[in-house]
Amino acid sequence: MNRWTLTEEVKEKYKPIIQEFLNKMENLTCEQIDSMDNDEFCIELSDTELRPYTLLELMKEFGYGNEEFNDNGWELDFWIDIEKLEGSYPSTSERLCIHGCGMTFELNLSVKEFM
Repeated sequence: MNRWTLTEEVKEKYKPIIQEFLNKMENLTCEQIDSMDNDEFCIELSDTELRPYTLLELMKEFGYGNEEFNDNGWELDFWIDIEKLEGSYPSTSERLCIHGCGMTFELNLSVKEFM
């Protein structure tokens, strides 16, 4: 198996997890948002079958795109900002960021506003 290909098995395994996170973020009330820590607006996906590229490909299936890639060079930290494309409505999960560190193999999906 090629670790850079988003397989149907990986899709089936992680799509419900991502969907649950997105649903949670979209249904937050103002009171809930005010009482949450910033780390609660993040789902950690380190040590999974997902890689930054395959997570990006999976997020495209949820209607995200307009990727903007950033990194800090030798430290291997990266940020891939994504946003909901046409047909979206303003919500907490409208703008997300795939981020992590290549040196420690961290991978996270966060609401951009709370990073």
